[in-house]
Amino acid sequence: MKTPTAAAGFTLIEILVVIAIIGILIAVLIGNYGGVLKRGQRSVAQNHGRIASLAVTQWLSQNPIRTADTLDNADCTKPTSFVGEGTVSSYHAGDLGWPAPSSSQVTCVIHAQGRTVQVATSAADTSYINGETP
Repeated sequence: MKTPTAAAGFTLIEILVVIAIIGILIAVLIGNYGGVLKRGQRSVAQNHGRIASLAVTQWLSQNPIRTADTLDNADCTKPTSFVGEGTVSSYHAGDLGWPAPSSSQVTCVIHAQGRTVQVATSAADTSYINGETP
């Protein structure tokens, strides 16, 4: 007489448990991925605002009669370089400017009146003025 032997393999319950665990892990990873992207975009917007604001401020400081009126409402997402013509400062260090931001989700506009400049950037529903939270 033959004795019954145990069948090798996984039961349906074991397979369903593994699939459920994999599904939970994927859901957690996807949720975190969106948050990481938003934080990255915010960081790019903040740093781009600081860079553009600093470049305009340095450009203005090279000549006391220079104004930023021509920059009002300028789109600062485009790479920009200021030529240092007419500089008075002996500390002129060459052309100033900024590259395009590394994220296409960043918006950037310069608001200028006279020698007062504000660089407004935003990304992922967060706005910054000169790279700082308003």
